[in-house]
Amino acid sequence: MTQNLGFWIFSILLLSFATICALAGVLRIRRGDLLAHRRRMLVAMASVATFLLSYLLKLALVGREDLDLWDPNAVWTLRVHESFMAIMLVTGAVAFALARRFHQHPAGAERGSARRRFWHSWFGRVAVVAAVCGLLLACRLLFLMVSV
Repeated sequence: MTQNLGFWIFSILLLSFATICALAGVLRIRRGDLLAHRRRMLVAMASVATFLLSYLLKLALVGREDLDLWDPNAVWTLRVHESFMAIMLVTGAVAFALARRFHQHPAGAERGSARRRFWHSWFGRVAVVAAVCGLLLACRLLFLMVSV
């Protein structure tokens, strides 16, 4: 597992940065600063996109890890981590799509605006919680990698 250790450290740093930006975005919207919220969420999204591109590059150059060599506990942790990351990606994409509709239709312009804001907030919260859980599991995986 040490062959890809550098990549995974880089990935955890990216996920940490994305999670911190998302949490900062949540704090900004709670303070009523919509523009700062939007900027932080876009930076978080760009960090996730950077990871996805770097992962595709890693797959092309290095390939996948041989999970047959991993401890079953590490494989289980990886699968749960991947599930949280999938939840983060899907719910984050839905929150982003709903936010785009805010930009296209100013507040109060439509009857469904309050409902859309509710769902944007709900999907956004789920994405941030999934990011935090995924980050914690990624740190556990890194610990398992270096302790082998």
